[in-house]
Amino acid sequence: QYMWIISHHKVMYDQHILEQAIKMLGEQLSNKDNSSNDDNYMCSLKKMFDVKMFFSPQNVFEETIYLLSDDDIMHLLKKYEADNRYAKEWFSRKHILTPLWKSYAEYYSLIATYCSGSEIEEPTHLEKVGNEVVKEVLRKANYDENNYFLIAVKPKVSSIKKNELYININNSLISYSDLGLIDKFKDKVKPFIYIYIPKDYVDSLKKEICTELINRLSK
Repeated sequence: QYMWIISHHKVMYDQHILEQAIKMLGEQLSNKDNSSNDDNYMCSLKKMFDVKMFFSPQNVFEETIYLLSDDDIMHLLKKYEADNRYAKEWFSRKHILTPLWKSYAEYYSLIATYCSGSEIEEPTHLEKVGNEVVKEVLRKANYDENNYFLIAVKPKVSSIKKNELYININNSLISYSDLGLIDKFKDKVKPFIYIYIPKDYVDSLKKEICTELINRLSK
């Protein structure tokens, strides 16, 4: 379930832009406080998510919030949507960027199968190399080098304990855990990355990005 649903490229994209929208909301609220010396989004977000919010109304700059819930966050995102490009995209449900591959299997066939070494399994290394490659390729093509998303995915496989699930095989009930399929699958599921770029760039840049990723990850 985690591999194919929670790690789905659209789910990961939605999660990413929602996180970015909330960060930008924090910046928008922080900028309303002239006395604040905090230039980033953390100033207001720390106030919004403070435990005090659950005991009494708290002022977050021009907003008064009490018993913070998802609805409050949605309300604030809508209120300040005009100047929050991530919130606009999240509410529209129309993704601006498109993935170069849409699953671990496709990533593996395009990239990982041609790479060797343990670093291919290190999320931090994958992110570092991926960001370097995409920025360089976009810059070389005279495109905005920041007009992309890169999301690292760490797949997980749920374990099934003995006697939790049985399968009927040739009229005999066999515990799923006795088949050892989960353990076999765990060894094959590795961390990977999704790279999202504008749809118009995919045909012209996908091959170059994949080739350069393979070259860098094989060193």
